[in-house]
Amino acid sequence: YYASRGLGDVYKRQVQGDTMKSISCEALHDLCLSGNFMNIIDVRDKSDFFEKHIMGSQNIPCNVLLSNPFIYLNYYTNYYIICDYGITSPKVSKILEGKGFNITNVLGGINKWKYELVRKHF
Repeated sequence: YYASRGLGDVYKRQVQGDTMKSISCEALHDLCLSGNFMNIIDVRDKSDFFEKHIMGSQNIPCNVLLSNPFIYLNYYTNYYIICDYGITSPKVSKILEGKGFNITNVLGGINKWKYELVRKHF
């Protein structure tokens, strides 16, 4: 089920007794427009990231991030994890939350992002 957390479209999703914070692409876009710096981590591979990505997002492929998250993350910052279709990011988010990081999964991935993207020009 989804239970509103009072933060717009941020939800806490109950999955087999565990909870995971999630946010829609629309709500994340609204937060980005509010002028706040958003720590968006794109866990796709480098070639997919360079093809298209959200402006200001940081590319850390999931295998790199999960191999040693303490190099890239701290416990005092909220991170928004995004992938291609919303399949990989929940898995990554759950693992990182289990290590104590403040993580919010972006629902639907980059393919649900209907706003401007940085695109590679040939």
